Amino acid sequence: MKRILLLLCVIGLLKTSYSYGQTKVLLLGTFHFDSPNLDLVKTNPFDVVKGQQELEKITDQIKKFNPTKIFIEWNYDEQGELDTLYNLYKEGKFLDFVKQKYPGNKFYQESEIFQLAFRAAKKCDNAQLYAIDIQTKFPFDEVMKAIQEARQDQLAQTIQDKIAKMGKKEDEDRKKYNLTQLLLAKNTAQARKNDYSDYVSLFNKAGKLHDFRGANLVSEWYRRNLLMYSMVQKNVTPKDERIMVVLGAGHIAVLKQLVDLDQNMKAVDLHEVLK
Repeated sequence: MKRILLLLCVIGLLKTSYSYGQTKVLLLGTFHFDSPNLDLVKTNPFDVVKGQQELEKITDQIKKFNPTKIFIEWNYDEQGELDTLYNLYKEGKFLDFVKQKYPGNKFYQESEIFQLAFRAAKKCDNAQLYAIDIQTKFPFDEVMKAIQEARQDQLAQTIQDKIAKMGKKEDEDRKKYNLTQLLLAKNTAQARKNDYSDYVSLFNKAGKLHDFRGANLVSEWYRRNLLMYSMVQKNVTPKDERIMVVLGAGHIAVLKQLVDLDQNMKAVDLHEVLK
């Protein structure tokens, strides 16, 4: 009995030591402001100009949270370019530079990276920006081929209907709600569950019995997010009290699970910040 009590005390102490000094992680899942339509779900353009006042308010509220490091969806091996652009942004030279170097490319003017993350970082005592995006395979066409070969006609139809429905809802929501409401809606527990559940409910069972192209797609998606989170972990030290991660909502859905499992991190709900 004494041994059991001693063991329980040790476990309690371990839990306390893990929770003490945890880095608070503000997870901000978003849509792509510049609407590049590189994902499965296609949407109409978002009016970034109309959202400027809200972006100021949103980033003012993020400033109160005051993250010292912000992790974004930028190719991890292009950190140097990110640093250059961020320095130009802080000096007020960013827009002139990108208009000259990337004429007609709306990504550099409308993307959430510059509109939200850069703006927030500058307000947060010039918080450091980290590029953590890494591409893995996403063999969607191969999965659909596997479904066809397995004669899973209903599954194929369900996937196509789901993609179309999501795109339609996204367009309708953008007309109906303001930016703050859109971001808050994408960061609820239910929205995150919806974001990752289709991978398991639909794609994972694609193909014949011994055809694992569907499961391979799901594993590649999770692998990508694990790699991205690995870069977050490696760039965070015990001295970092607060950080923020700004990624597409689908990525954040997975990262929320990882943060919850990480004894050194504690997720912060966006709703707590954008009160």
